[in-house]
Amino acid sequence: MKILWRVLVSLIVFVMIYFISIYIFSPGGQPLERWQLSFEGKKEFVRMPFKVKTKHPKLLTFTTTFEGKAGDTLVFPQVDGGGFVVYLNGKEIYQTGNLKNGTANIWNSLFSIPLSGYLKNGENVLKVKVFALYNGGLAAAPYIGWRSQIERKILATKFLKSQITLVVMGMAIALGVILTSLAFMDDRNRRRYFVIGMAAFFMSLYLIDLQYWNVSNVSTYLLFRKLFLISLYMSVFLFFDGMERNLFTELKLSKPFLAVMIGVSVCVFIQPTPFLFKEVLGVGTLFTVVLITISAIEVYWRKRYEMIYPLSLSMEIAIYAIILALKGKPNAFLIPYVTMALTAGLGITLVKDYGRTYSNMLISHKASLTDPLTGAFNRNVLKDLRLSSQDVIAMIDMDAFKKLNDTFGHEKGDEMLKLFCKKSEENLRTGDFVIRYGGDEFLMILRDCTRKDAVSIVERVKKSFEKEALKYRVTFSYGVERVEKSLEWALLRADSKMYSMKENLKKFSKKKRSLKEFR
Repeated sequence: MKILWRVLVSLIVFVMIYFISIYIFSPGGQPLERWQLSFEGKKEFVRMPFKVKTKHPKLLTFTTTFEGKAGDTLVFPQVDGGGFVVYLNGKEIYQTGNLKNGTANIWNSLFSIPLSGYLKNGENVLKVKVFALYNGGLAAAPYIGWRSQIERKILATKFLKSQITLVVMGMAIALGVILTSLAFMDDRNRRRYFVIGMAAFFMSLYLIDLQYWNVSNVSTYLLFRKLFLISLYMSVFLFFDGMERNLFTELKLSKPFLAVMIGVSVCVFIQPTPFLFKEVLGVGTLFTVVLITISAIEVYWRKRYEMIYPLSLSMEIAIYAIILALKGKPNAFLIPYVTMALTAGLGITLVKDYGRTYSNMLISHKASLTDPLTGAFNRNVLKDLRLSSQDVIAMIDMDAFKKLNDTFGHEKGDEMLKLFCKKSEENLRTGDFVIRYGGDEFLMILRDCTRKDAVSIVERVKKSFEKEALKYRVTFSYGVERVEKSLEWALLRADSKMYSMKENLKKFSKKKRSLKEFR
């Protein structure tokens, strides 16, 4: 039932992303679908969306007409190419990238262009020149509308299509920082946290490829795109490796897939031309889909419920992206959503996992430092205790405690020990605490305190304790000393003062003496 519920949730989220994709590429105004295409001396009419694959860089010219009353803003949801120029009625009104070498990364950006000042009342001629480095065209039909009516759609589409990448990039970097930090805090899971943390860092590096950027020449453009894609392959592999360490270590698939990842990366990196580079990208896509699929199968098989949601959603989006690719439709905008699903799912899962581990460690550590009878610290806490010369310790020992046990039984003795710890907790300051030193001996740690104030605090505890304990003829003696030299030195001094008080109280049990005499 848990699996079905998580799969259902992932399907609901996927349906939302599906409608987002429809919204992104649906025209907000009058669509411009019919164009005349001119390239290499040829002319033909095409319908948008349209793009062409080319072995050599080409300049594609698209021409159409529209009426001036259609709107004052021209919107291109997606242009495939390395740059484009827009002409309206023979005048250049917009340019991005360079038509000589086409090295602008524009394929995942939306462009809105104001037409005011260039429009005619009647028919207007619109011409768009696109530089196709290895493919080119208008991957979604441009549209025209009035700015006041389509501005919200433009802003929403920009965010949902490209600006969300910045949000996901921030999430990936944050996850990377958190997990690599946890790696240095948890020896048992160090490699798993580190590997997945590095996967998040590599994914954030790849996401730069989904933003607009521009360089000066083709070789630099290709180099950056190759590095970004290799970062994607590294990220997916490291994610798979981390999942394998977490879920199915006996399969040992990381090593062969590491070899495959290196082979795919080398194959991508050595391609000398943009066309050949584009041709081998399918191999990398297949590699990433296979790794995600294997991870998803193992998660289902082993019923790791916390990972079913992000991996199910990732698989659903990946399948949708493949369907879009087969239909020749844009699908790159889906990458941030896959990354968001994995990042959010992994982040929540691993942080929860660390939280459980840390909680168990705290429980175990606390148990090793806590006296089971009284709930106070035991003397093990002294190993890691750091005290300054401004701190004071008070050594405390119950008086006539053996007689109490002999007369009233050990249960009553245990009750008095717990009562002492309770009264100490009620009367000590914040930051002060009690340690059960052994048997009926206790040690008070009083932070940033004078001897005089320490005596007052101990006396306050003693008075509160004696209100309930004196009917069993139980009180305690104590010795107070500042930690001037070392804890060992202070313990010896406080212990000596405590026994002096104890001896004097025995000698003068029927007399009241000033406590100053024993301090």
